[in-house]
Amino acid sequence: MASDIQDAFSILDREGKGTISERDIKITLRALGMEATPKKIKKLIGKITSKNADEISREDYEKMMLHVINDIDSDEHMEQSFKIFNTDGSGTISIGQLKRIANTLELDLTNEEMQEMIYVADADRDGIVTKEEFIDIARKIF
Repeated sequence: MASDIQDAFSILDREGKGTISERDIKITLRALGMEATPKKIKKLIGKITSKNADEISREDYEKMMLHVINDIDSDEHMEQSFKIFNTDGSGTISIGQLKRIANTLELDLTNEEMQEMIYVADADRDGIVTKEEFIDIARKIF
């Protein structure tokens, strides 16, 4: 799990500065299907650091994510997260849906990165991710 959190941080740390912004925390929370209000983000950051920082270090991000993960009610939360990605109600996540979500969250991901995300989660290799596959990969990550 720790390596997955580190990988997520590396994706968010696009400039390689070793820090991410509150905006990146918002992206993380939304991707997890959680409320991402400025107040919630400030409160969450306040739980993991005493600094009033606009930038969050890798170490603080890891602490924050462990805190967030411990607060998640797994099955219910994972189903809510799946619904966010399953924009057409088909019961699956396609590359097109992933692209729309990435654009909405303003993630700077290449087609290859998104294809890799689908590939990693797609256990039966049919090119789409079912709810069961989504929950399986989410449990491995979180």
